[in-house]
Amino acid sequence: MKLSDKNFNELLKMASNKNIKGRSKMKKADLILALSHKGSGQPFSKPINVAENNERNEEYDRMANLEELISLTTQKNLSMNPEDIELVKCSFNTNKPNSVKRCQKCRKCGAVSGTAGLTPRSHYNNCVYKINNVYGPFVVGERKKIHKNSLNPEITESILQHEYGINSSASNKKILGTFGALPCFIVAIRDPTTTRTILTHIDSRSDDLHDIFQGFNPTNSDVYIVGGNSSSMQQINDFLLMMRSLGFGIKFAHLIDPNSNSFAINSENGNTFLNDEVVPSNLRLSINPEDRRISFHKFLPIRSAIAPFPLNRVDVI
Repeated sequence: MKLSDKNFNELLKMASNKNIKGRSKMKKADLILALSHKGSGQPFSKPINVAENNERNEEYDRMANLEELISLTTQKNLSMNPEDIELVKCSFNTNKPNSVKRCQKCRKCGAVSGTAGLTPRSHYNNCVYKINNVYGPFVVGERKKIHKNSLNPEITESILQHEYGINSSASNKKILGTFGALPCFIVAIRDPTTTRTILTHIDSRSDDLHDIFQGFNPTNSDVYIVGGNSSSMQQINDFLLMMRSLGFGIKFAHLIDPNSNSFAINSENGNTFLNDEVVPSNLRLSINPEDRRISFHKFLPIRSAIAPFPLNRVDVI
């Protein structure tokens, strides 16, 4: 059959039916398939059968994960509609019973103006900030979970803020990990065929991110993204749009968490460690530790005053 407007609207309604974790109850791959046929005049086939084409289904899921995250991290525009504003008695006129002056109160965020009313620019910024803070964490996709304290420090290398490391199953340090990501975020990519893996700890001064992912095949890569908060939401959204342009999907994401985040990945088997599964003391800094510590601490006090610059590479052996 062809996908009629009625069928299409029913699919959208199903996709918007969220459970408590914010995940669609409908199979995301089916929605993506529906969207691809909308208005094309092409027949709308039955949902993809995992047994028939598991690889294609997984690719659809990962691209759907990416689109879901792009939507969730897109800044919402606030319009000051008349119904969103109510007149209230100005608090600083309470001792003047004969005063008729009224202030404006935003029903969305609770902000109260002075007698001049809510100024659009300052109210817009404050209100959007408060709205964005209620979001998260956004969790999509799946990963290979590992029990806490099973991270082996002997084969682990720590990646500091504004660094990235690349390893594989042939490396002595088969696990890459990092911690303390807030508002920073962590990205890891693993090629399950070659076991080549990259992990990076991205901050607001990180630049040329697309360069470090060269050599990874977008159609054969497991991509993980963890961390960030409301203040880095726009940077994360820009990063996701860049990944879309490069053809990458998302295997797993845990984003916009008000708490600090940690993540580690084993290049040999794809096992991952998230937050309390990562014991920071097990993340060894063994490759050029003194130079990296000096560079890290020298950079921290001035990072907000300098232009973005490329990430530092750690040569993992």
